[in-house]
Amino acid sequence: MQNGAWMLPGGPVHEQFFGRLADYVHEHGGTAVVLRAGVGATTEDADIVARFRADRAKEYGEFAERGEELLGELRRESGRQNYSFAEMEENEQALDRLAAWLDKISARDFFPDDQAKDASALLERCRRALYTFTEEVYRAEGVVPPTSDSL
Repeated sequence: MQNGAWMLPGGPVHEQFFGRLADYVHEHGGTAVVLRAGVGATTEDADIVARFRADRAKEYGEFAERGEELLGELRRESGRQNYSFAEMEENEQALDRLAAWLDKISARDFFPDDQAKDASALLERCRRALYTFTEEVYRAEGVVPPTSDSL
């Protein structure tokens, strides 16, 4: 092996993924071999799970940092009573990016733990804070706020 290896938990989805990846590599003149590996000892299983979780922990940590930044931004703008549509849209975009990022992290999180729950809870806090901010924007602009279904 010269260029690298990937490791994912077994299962039909990952087997299909590796099959498609190997096909792609072959179509482009490369060499690919898909191997199934079994882990012999329970301690090795735990080590592999710990490595996956450590990688996700870094991502969840960064996600939490960005989520807290959004909450801080909403608090600052509310404190200034800077209720404008431009500010609202900027924060909506930030929330959309956070939600998309959490989806990507979750897709790679094969062994979810409390970090996944904490990240989901943080995203929900961000949504509620933005909803409250949005209501204030509409009030400040003299427009009837949308219903929660439309946010």
